[in-house]
Amino acid sequence: MVHHGPPARRRVRRTRRTRPPLGDAAARRGGSPRRGRASSTARRPGRRRSARRRPGPDHGRSAGVGDRRPERTDRGQRGVADHGARSASRDQAGLHRTAAPLRGRAPRPQRRTDLPPGRGGAALGHARAAALAEDTAPSGVRGRRGPGHPSGPRGRRHRAHRLRPRARPRGGGTEPTGGRCGRGPGLARGRTRNPSAGTSTRRHIRREQLRERHPPASRPAGRTPHGRQRREPLPRSTGMVKTVALVDGYSTARHLPEEFHRYGVDVVHVPSSPEIPEILRPSFRPDSYDAELPYAPADETAARLAAYEDVRVIAGAESGVRFADRLCELLGQEWNVSVLSDTRRDKFEMIRALQQAGLPTAEQIKSGSPEEIVAWSRTQRDWPIVVKPPHSSSSEDVYFCHNAADIQAAVTRIVGKVNFLGLRNDTAVAQSFLEGPIYVVNTVSLDGRHLTTDAWCFEFVPGTHERRGGSGITFTDHYLITPDSDVLEPLIEYNERALDAVGIRNGPAHNELKVTRDGPRLVETNARLMGATIESGPFRKVLGDTQPELTAMAMCDPDGFRDRLRRPYRPTRHLKIMWVHFPADGVITDDAGCRRLERLPSFAGYFGAPRVGDAVRPSTDTTGRGGFVYLLHSDADVVEADAARVGEWIDGCALFDVRPESAAVL
Repeated sequence: MVHHGPPARRRVRRTRRTRPPLGDAAARRGGSPRRGRASSTARRPGRRRSARRRPGPDHGRSAGVGDRRPERTDRGQRGVADHGARSASRDQAGLHRTAAPLRGRAPRPQRRTDLPPGRGGAALGHARAAALAEDTAPSGVRGRRGPGHPSGPRGRRHRAHRLRPRARPRGGGTEPTGGRCGRGPGLARGRTRNPSAGTSTRRHIRREQLRERHPPASRPAGRTPHGRQRREPLPRSTGMVKTVALVDGYSTARHLPEEFHRYGVDVVHVPSSPEIPEILRPSFRPDSYDAELPYAPADETAARLAAYEDVRVIAGAESGVRFADRLCELLGQEWNVSVLSDTRRDKFEMIRALQQAGLPTAEQIKSGSPEEIVAWSRTQRDWPIVVKPPHSSSSEDVYFCHNAADIQAAVTRIVGKVNFLGLRNDTAVAQSFLEGPIYVVNTVSLDGRHLTTDAWCFEFVPGTHERRGGSGITFTDHYLITPDSDVLEPLIEYNERALDAVGIRNGPAHNELKVTRDGPRLVETNARLMGATIESGPFRKVLGDTQPELTAMAMCDPDGFRDRLRRPYRPTRHLKIMWVHFPADGVITDDAGCRRLERLPSFAGYFGAPRVGDAVRPSTDTTGRGGFVYLLHSDADVVEADAARVGEWIDGCALFDVRPESAAVL
């Protein structure tokens, strides 16, 4: 009979008894008592044993005794003898556990100090990172938490945490990667439903519990408890690099800290402006860095970076290219040609640098006067004329003009405007229009040797769905170029000569080109990673590695990168990425239509998908606010058939239900 009275009124006389030796099977058969509780064989005669049990880490408690957790009937109905048998079986297996604390809490795990850095948050790794973030960092550097905290000085996203999947704690945690669209395969938005449940301490406890439940010996090599592939740390950096200063680690540069951490290299974030550009703010991951420097002029920032040991500077987003070049010059680092820094940012200067190197290019002019550009346009043979800012990004304010009035209006809109990156346009650039699709060639360079990581063909719609007076470019899709393509070899050859002309000798580059009747022509060059989307899962399946991975290899393992240079560019499958757009402003009310994507044979994930309740607007740039649908298959016909269906769904607004903005306001 279970007594339901207050726990304080029901006491059990407790006797202290030592555990019998392992060889005494008869003693073990009666159950192994825990410390502080009465033995089943030592009960006083005539006294009924209380139904109240002290909770352990592996069994529940009876009802009515103040337990916080609900009763588990399968255990609550078992007798004392059954409990003793289970205790005996655990003793025979050698699984001795100490008594759990009161109130049904699991034992707090011990911090593991027998692991090398990057394999579990060992004290050695925390101490080394703390020395970087606190002791050796100059004044003004905002460090992370101390070495005694479970999350370590690298913050909640220390690389040891990222190398294992984050188990979802009870009551909250990050969104699972599988399931419906919006939370579909590969969608790593990382939103926390319960803010109190996603702390690093709880993840640390949960990770220790998973190790006990799934010991490494019972899992296939290289697999996590959830069956996912684990990315092991790489050998320590052999490139004389111990710290990387990442300037404006926004957009796809958010992938770089993880890659550098795999080599045991610390990453410090350096902003190039007092405020993060609004278009880049959502992509910033501050917890990925070991330290952050506040904004300061280049000379002050260089003085702070000089205090770090073996530090190298690299640009992340487009906004940090010029600032990174200036820091390299002040620190005396040979990275890219410093005197050609303007040619890597100014769209007029980069074309002129190619002309001086003897490469064919488009015709162009730069001026702040609409009349001067109109006069130049009369000397051109073909229309339209492309008018754009000299220092823009994401195809902002790109106009396709068919007459003098269009040019007049475009130049007036551009000059004097502050662009996405917070820079004021003092002039406008006008260039002759190049027919054909846009090609993109991404590279990583080391000491003037260039490796093509991936090459793409982009399909786009110029202007706001019409060429006359339209602003911006709307990409519809881009697909990976295969080695059997006739344009691949001429593109790579022209692109490498263009990289030499603008002085790119080290690091990543993202060049946009067109193939005309007379051969390839450069549209623009960018001394950074490709923007918009670089999802490592699909990229590795097709290419084996990614541009961020190879960037870290070139800096941290130069010998390995030189070996990688000998391997040709050869994708193993077909990959196409669809850009999701919206025709009008509104608010998403339902995303059930995305489920149909999962039925496609080539569907590999919908990344960056908006959520229910998010506001959307038409796309007039290349930021990819609607997300990207990845289609991957060994058969090109399957990919094309699925791409046609996805294109119809996007054009017909069949993936999302959107309430118009006017209705939302009402």
